[in-house]
Amino acid sequence: MENLPSLLQCLIVHFSAVIETTPSAQSFATIVLGWILANGQRTMSGVVRAAGPHATKSHDAYHNFFSKSSWSIDALWRMLFVMLVRVFVINRNPGRQSLPPTIWIAGDDTLSKHWGRKIWGAGLYRDAVRSSKKHTAYAWGLNWVVLAMIVRVPLLKERFIALPILARLNPKLDEEQNSCAQDKARKTKPKGEGSKKKKTTVTIMEEMIRTVAAWFPEAQFLFCGDGAYACVAGRVAGNVEVVSRIRRDAALYAPPPKRRKKGPGRPAKRGRRLPTPQKMADQVGKRWKLSEVDLYGKIVERQLYAFNALWYEVCPDRLVRIVIVRDPAGKSDDEFFFTTDLDMAPEAIVHCYTGRWAIEVVFRE
Repeated sequence: MENLPSLLQCLIVHFSAVIETTPSAQSFATIVLGWILANGQRTMSGVVRAAGPHATKSHDAYHNFFSKSSWSIDALWRMLFVMLVRVFVINRNPGRQSLPPTIWIAGDDTLSKHWGRKIWGAGLYRDAVRSSKKHTAYAWGLNWVVLAMIVRVPLLKERFIALPILARLNPKLDEEQNSCAQDKARKTKPKGEGSKKKKTTVTIMEEMIRTVAAWFPEAQFLFCGDGAYACVAGRVAGNVEVVSRIRRDAALYAPPPKRRKKGPGRPAKRGRRLPTPQKMADQVGKRWKLSEVDLYGKIVERQLYAFNALWYEVCPDRLVRIVIVRDPAGKSDDEFFFTTDLDMAPEAIVHCYTGRWAIEVVFRE
């Protein structure tokens, strides 16, 4: 490794510090080096071959690193996240170091196709690339839930990239494993306790957001996810704001009325029922605001209408700001977004949500 550039050596040694034992740290450094140098599919055998003379151990030592060595993937993720925040957030804004940094993150799940039938956690999942509204395609592989930090590319003016900062596997258990686990749970669980349910991509994403927010508690986070992750708006930490899609038929309510004097019964948690976002769009009339918005990298003219409401089913304890986006030419359907940040401008909400497309580019590349 002495022939490598000094900066790369320092980077590998820096990340190797979280490995608990020296032999495992040496194996980790070799795997990282081979991963960078390997061409084509990065199988473990290909990684070891690409490492060349730096791979001084037997193949078994490197194959067993992920299953038998003592190390924590979350510790590596945290080290990477702190490094990226210093480079792309703190160092880029030296005059605002006294203010809490704002970190833009996006999350989604992706299918990593693997055809081996003995891969743990693999199963049949919906293939979003080959599926359409009329046809649903499935593929065999692993379902990964990924959280990424969105940053601006210095050399390109309006280009964003997504840098993964945390990822967890959402394993699928087959019917036989599920039935065996349920039979075992019935025999061992205390009376009156239900069996534990399998985690979903939403619950995994919620845990990941809480984990990242705890790594940098003094920062303000802005999470962007598609409509499947809109329900995390009422579950995340206090230093996290959420931007996502809202259902066009969502049940909206006015804020609960203030209680003037004490009396029997609990205070009301919601006010009168409001029209759904779709009905609200039909009733806007002349209150549309014509603005230029950044829609997936293109500056286009759109009609915007924003209002605050209580989406009780998802976020019962706080109001959300809803933005309706309409194409003046009528070529595309109305779109509906929301955020938990009531001070956010409508144009910024649309720009923030469309900026999450960078994570889809990461999955593709």
